[in-house]
Amino acid sequence: MTIGVRCLLAVLMAALMTTGCGGRPGAPKGAGVASSASAGGYDPQLEVRSPSGTWTVPLSKLSQDVPLREVTVDDPLYEKKKSYQAFMLEDLARYTKNIGAETVVFHCRDGYSLRMPMVTARRAGLAMTFRDLELPEGFGSSKENAVFVGRRDKAAAIAREHQPEYDRLKNLPPGKLTPAQQKIVEKYESARSDRDRWARRVDELNGLGNIGPFHPVITRPDAVPEMAEWEAPDAVRGIEFDHVAGYAGRDYPTGAAENSGVLKGFKIFHDKCSTCHAINGAGGKSGPELNVPVNVTEYWNEKYLVPLILNARTIRANSMMPVVPGVTRKDAELLIVYLKYMKGRKLQY
Repeated sequence: MTIGVRCLLAVLMAALMTTGCGGRPGAPKGAGVASSASAGGYDPQLEVRSPSGTWTVPLSKLSQDVPLREVTVDDPLYEKKKSYQAFMLEDLARYTKNIGAETVVFHCRDGYSLRMPMVTARRAGLAMTFRDLELPEGFGSSKENAVFVGRRDKAAAIAREHQPEYDRLKNLPPGKLTPAQQKIVEKYESARSDRDRWARRVDELNGLGNIGPFHPVITRPDAVPEMAEWEAPDAVRGIEFDHVAGYAGRDYPTGAAENSGVLKGFKIFHDKCSTCHAINGAGGKSGPELNVPVNVTEYWNEKYLVPLILNARTIRANSMMPVVPGVTRKDAELLIVYLKYMKGRKLQY
């Protein structure tokens, strides 16, 4: 969409809104409410990147062209139902002529970036929230941090309770532990992991101030069971739409035979793993790069890779890698086939 066309659309929308029609015909609840989006001077800006260029759009302008919605979700960030004002990522892609994008990258205020396949974002019904409806504008800070401080302290108390027994048992071989003792070890390790996780959240929010200006949430969790433990990126300031012809990106197994195990493994990686992990720089950044400079199959004993993929905590205590629902042993084996293939196709970056 050229600048001239966008300006013309803005003029037409302004004319429609002054006629008392109440927004665009058939628009979802909250559409066209630019005044509420920028009430009290609150008008966050979103940086949008795509192959056609980069531009910054204030929410007051965005709300004239993209339907706004009120969404209520079970937000894992707070572990309770939360209501937000938001726009759908799909609507933003359509508005910016990026409906054919292969991936979306969330850029955060602290420099962190997270990549997600657009097919996953669509299934998840990903919404970009910009206002907590419990608050007068935007997102609060002290209220949010109080939630995470409470979780950190609760987990720390559980860890302290079980630490003496854990210290006594931790050096015994797993096969020597009774079921009750194994449960104590697992409870302590889980509490310690949660304590460290929420402590990091507290530190992040102390630095960021809050989770704004934009906070992505999943509105259709039943459609994406593999994202049950997905942690949304905090403080998103920009969205990048990446267009790739089919899957022909840096992580694509060029030369692999059609319907081969390599391509099947790639599809599993792209749909289930690339939110966190990268191949040749293509993918997420919250988990380790798996191909360069050394491919994961070159330094991991292969007999441990399948159980690592299925449940990392069976191999590494306190691993932050979640169990991905729906990934079978056969899927894990196909992932390894793909990873082995890619070690001969390293692209430095």
